[in-house]
Amino acid sequence: MRKLGWVLILLLLAGCSTTRENITSDGGYSYYGIDFRPYAEQGFLITTEGPQKDYNSVGLIEVNLQPEVKKISFGEHNRIQNEDEPEFTSTRVYNGNQVEYYAVEILDIQKAIDGIYELASEWGANAIFNLDINSTFSGDLVTKETITVSGLAVVLD
Repeated sequence: MRKLGWVLILLLLAGCSTTRENITSDGGYSYYGIDFRPYAEQGFLITTEGPQKDYNSVGLIEVNLQPEVKKISFGEHNRIQNEDEPEFTSTRVYNGNQVEYYAVEILDIQKAIDGIYELASEWGANAIFNLDINSTFSGDLVTKETITVSGLAVVLD
C-alpha cells in the first residue's frame, strides 16, 4: 500500500512538471547609458563613487519619478499599441465584468537625473556623490514603475 502511495505521488509530480519552450531571436545589441556630459559641461560632477576630494556637505537628496496614468478609450488603447516610439504604454484591466484601458507613461531615467541635478544646483551644490538609481514596480490595478535617484549633494573645495 505504501508503494502505491509513492507511485501516485510521483505520477502527480510528473504531471505537474514544467515544459521548456523554445525561444528564438534574431539577436542584436541593446544599448543604454546615462549621459553625465551635459552636467560636467556646467562644472557639475555626478558620480557613483564616494567623495575623493575635500567637500562641504549640502544634503542628502532623493528624487522619485512616477508615471502619469490616465484612463483611456479602446480606440486610444489601439492607437498607442501601434505607435513606433510611444511616450505611453497601454494596458487593459478587467474590473468585474468590464474592461478598462489605461495609458501609463514610459519613464526615462535621464529625467530623474535632471531632477536631482536641478535640486542639488538650487541648494548650491556642484557635485553629487554616491549616486544610486533604483526602479520599483507597484500598483493595484495598473502596474506603475517608480524610479528613485538619490545621492549626497556637496560643494567641492
